[in-house]
Amino acid sequence: MRSRPVLTVLAATVGVVGVVVVVAGCAADVGPRMTEQRDTPDARAVELMGSGSVRIEHGEVASLSVTAGERAMAHLVDEVHDGVLRLGVAPGRHRVGRVEWTVVLPELRAVSVRGSGDVLARGATGERLTVTVMGSGDVRVDDVDVQDVSVAIRGSGDVVLAGVTDRQQVSIEGSGDYRGADLSSATAVVTVRGSGDTWVHVVDELEVSVRGSGDVTHTGGAAVVQDVAGSGGVRGR
Repeated sequence: MRSRPVLTVLAATVGVVGVVVVVAGCAADVGPRMTEQRDTPDARAVELMGSGSVRIEHGEVASLSVTAGERAMAHLVDEVHDGVLRLGVAPGRHRVGRVEWTVVLPELRAVSVRGSGDVLARGATGERLTVTVMGSGDVRVDDVDVQDVSVAIRGSGDVVLAGVTDRQQVSIEGSGDYRGADLSSATAVVTVRGSGDTWVHVVDELEVSVRGSGDVTHTGGAAVVQDVAGSGGVRGR
C-alpha cells in the first residue's frame, strides 16, 4: 500500500459549483496576473488536459473565468464538446506559469484527468457520477449524492470520494488507489488489475475481482463474492 498525501478540498460556498484549475508551466515572465471572463460553458462534465489543479462546486448559473499572467492568456484553451468542458494549454511549447480556472456548473456528471493534474470537487447530485484518471493526476469529490458511481483509474493517480450512492463500480489498472471508505453504497463491484489499493463502504453486496497485488478493504458488513488471483487480498473491517 502506498502512502501519499490526500488532497484537501477547499471550502465551498453553499449552492455554488465551481472549478479551479492551476496549470504549472516553465518559469517565465508571463506578465502581471489578471482575471478574464470566458464564454459561459454549456457543459455537464469537466476534463483537465495536462497538469494543474481543479476545484469543482455547484451553482445555478454557469460561468467561466481564468486567472493567469497577461501573456499566457492567448495560450489557454477552454472548449466544449458534447457537453464536456475541456481545459488546458494550446499545442506548442508555451510557457504559461500558474493558471487558475474557475467554472460554475448547474450539474456535474463526470470528471476526467489526462495527465498529472489534480481535481478537488464538492457537490455531485443526480443519476450518475463518472470519474476517470489516466496518468498521475488525483481526484477528490465530496458531498456525492447520486444513484450510480463509476471510477476508472489507469495509472498512478488516486481517487477519493465521500457521500452516498446506490451502486458503485470501480476499475483499477495500475498503481493508483481508490479511497471510497467515506462513500456509502448499497452494492459495489471492484476490479483490480495491478497494485492499486481500494477502500469501500458497502452495506448489501460486494463483488471483488483481483488480478495482481492490489488489496481491497471493505466496511459496512456487506456479503462478499470474491475472485482473487495473485498476491492481492480482500479484507473486511
